[in-house]
Amino acid sequence: MKKSSLFSILFLVLGGHAIRAQTAGDTLRAYAYRGWQHYKDADYAKAEKFWRQAIQFGKNDTVAYDLAQSILQQNRTNEALENFLKTAKTATNDSIKAKAWHNAGNIYFHKKQYEKALEAYKNALRANPDDEQTRYNYALTKKLLNKQKKQNKNNKNRKNKNQNRNQKNNSTNKNNQKNNRNKNQDKPNQRNQNQNDQNKRNRNKHQEKSKQNQGNQKNKEDKNRDKNHGRNKNNQQNLQNRPNRRQEGEGQKRKSRLSPEEAKRLLQALKNKEEQTLKKVKARPVKGRKVRTDKDW
Repeated sequence: MKKSSLFSILFLVLGGHAIRAQTAGDTLRAYAYRGWQHYKDADYAKAEKFWRQAIQFGKNDTVAYDLAQSILQQNRTNEALENFLKTAKTATNDSIKAKAWHNAGNIYFHKKQYEKALEAYKNALRANPDDEQTRYNYALTKKLLNKQKKQNKNNKNRKNKNQNRNQKNNSTNKNNQKNNRNKNQDKPNQRNQNQNDQNKRNRNKHQEKSKQNQGNQKNKEDKNRDKNHGRNKNNQQNLQNRPNRRQEGEGQKRKSRLSPEEAKRLLQALKNKEEQTLKKVKARPVKGRKVRTDKDW
């Protein structure tokens, strides 16, 4: 009796597990199907809800991939990327694995994370080498990645160039500021030096002018001295020559005096000349003039 009861209990337990196992799989498929219906109607939020309920009843690569798709359709890109990557790494179905890596690559591509996108497309091709769309995306991403690297290099060079220019400008500005400070510090000293030089030039100019005036005064004195000396010499010479002139005058005076005989002869010559003149006058005929008879009143 006891023995038959134990067999009955064991049968019921094992049978219950089989029923529950069959019920879980059916439930997963039922939720998955309802999620798919909402997805086709573009009701992505309800599709997500049912697919999340479906995966509570077991692991399913297709449901996991569909769940990530519903999240992506709601523009929750980062969350969708996490679900695609999780599905790609855990899926045993190569087709689902390839699709998950492909969609992850697309998200990286739109983020312009070309290195990660290239790696995702490469993994997708490993799972499905015949996928032409993935192959095209891989080639395009590789081209853009090379362009991006070149651009980044140029930007880096430009940035370094700008930094060098800024450093040079900063250094130049610092040097200019330092020079200006030094110049401002030296300016009073330079002003004093300039004033001292000007004073020195003025003193030298005054000394030269004084020397020149002294020289002119000396030359003037020498000239006056020479002039006075010459005048004195001429006066002395005139004084020396004056007696001779007096003697010459007296000699001439004495020489101009005539003797009585010479005076008599001179008077006789003058008288004879006068008589000759009178004779000539008397001998010259006199022209007649017509006498005017009419009255002049």
